[in-house]
Amino acid sequence: MSKSRVKNKLTKKQKIRYSIIAGILSFLLIIGVIVYKANSSNNSKKDEKDSYETLTVKEKDPLILKGIVQPKDTQYFNFDQSQGKISNISVQNGQNVKTGEVIATYQNATAEDQADEQSQSLDKFNLAVSNAQDNLNVASNKQTELETQLANARIDNDKASIEASKQALSAQKDVVNQAQQALDSANLDLSNASKSIERAQKRVTTTVTAPSDGIVYINEKGKVDPTVAYATLVSPETVVNGTVSEYDFKKVKKDQEVDIKSISDDKRIKGKVTNVNQLPETSGQAGADANKSSVSNYSFTVQPEENMQYGTNVQISIKSTTLEIPKSAVLKEEDGNYVFLYKDGKAKKQAVTVSEAGNVDVVNKGLNAKDVIIVKPDKEIKDGKEVKVADNK
Repeated sequence: MSKSRVKNKLTKKQKIRYSIIAGILSFLLIIGVIVYKANSSNNSKKDEKDSYETLTVKEKDPLILKGIVQPKDTQYFNFDQSQGKISNISVQNGQNVKTGEVIATYQNATAEDQADEQSQSLDKFNLAVSNAQDNLNVASNKQTELETQLANARIDNDKASIEASKQALSAQKDVVNQAQQALDSANLDLSNASKSIERAQKRVTTTVTAPSDGIVYINEKGKVDPTVAYATLVSPETVVNGTVSEYDFKKVKKDQEVDIKSISDDKRIKGKVTNVNQLPETSGQAGADANKSSVSNYSFTVQPEENMQYGTNVQISIKSTTLEIPKSAVLKEEDGNYVFLYKDGKAKKQAVTVSEAGNVDVVNKGLNAKDVIIVKPDKEIKDGKEVKVADNK
């Protein structure tokens, strides 16, 4: 009976002892976990402090603008009432024409009547010339006779006859001069009348010819309506006319290479900017809402490497060569600005020229695309020093 009680007492003591030991072990385990986490955190912070964030320098995304394909040259032919009526259009709609080929013919009834009337009066001028010529011939013959008489009087040495012949000859010469002037005047009148008739006859029929090679499109309504072109001549060569806002105006430059993408079929063609209009496009609302702010737009022209379909809507992609880097990457020192390149595990100090552009700096000199730079260099970093970096952006 006593042995059983002793055994029970030992078991209870053991339980207490084991409970204490278990508590101590649990406490030590908790302390160990806390210490381990603290050490891990310190090591992580140390690693983080020893590593630097880097950035690969890239060119800005290309500027995307809208455009439309149009003929390089377009010429409109409108009904000119002063030329008369259009009697004939010599070409078909959509026909290819060559320089000098007749497009249309005018018939001027008024000019035709004038030409007929003047032609009838031409006989009168011809008769006047004929009469003046006859008068001159008579006067010249008379002068010849008087010259012969004077010669004979001199042979006979008849002073009275000589003097009389001289006076008669002098008077006849005046008659000849007057007859010559009358003939000249008659010839001038005839010439002027002939030219007037010629001009009138030219106005009777007027042809309109193509000033250049191209494709002609006909609108029959324009034959009687001067506000509508009866013929439109377009060049087979095409251009892309684009628009850029005032915010991106300076990014578009003459002779700049561009990529052209057709919106309808994704066809891509190279091109070059040939002209940038320095004046903004006019707006029908200009001055109407003076208190409302508006954005100015400028037109520019692109010459594609190959012709495209008229009227095709396209995207014009202008590659940007601008390099932008964070302001934090630039160290401003007395002798200039610097960044730290990351190359082969080391930091390399690099002089740069930058200009501010909002929240970033634009690199003007000193860096190239694909260079890797340290985003936030500190005082610990030195030229040529080995550095640890975090994942590159």
